[in-house]
Amino acid sequence: MHIRKKAEKLYIKYGPSEFPVDAEDLARRKGLNIITWPFLPPVEEVKIGRNIGVRDNLSSQQRRWDIAHALRHHLLHHGNQLLLLG
Repeated sequence: MHIRKKAEKLYIKYGPSEFPVDAEDLARRKGLNIITWPFLPPVEEVKIGRNIGVRDNLSSQQRRWDIAHALRHHLLHHGNQLLLLG
């Protein structure tokens, strides 16, 4: 299925009623575990299986972005990922 169609189906099923979207709540509703971990920069987020590790001491906005990024990979790509920012 084309990624745009997948995204449309997800929006219909889980579309937000308000913004900004609570990515953490959505991830938990999809059965993912969110773990805060003392990753060292440049690592901010790691997704392994049904676990999303997020670096501690991130701003709430950056934490939401990183969780949403991992959630996107989980829902649309079905793969593990490692995000390195440098």
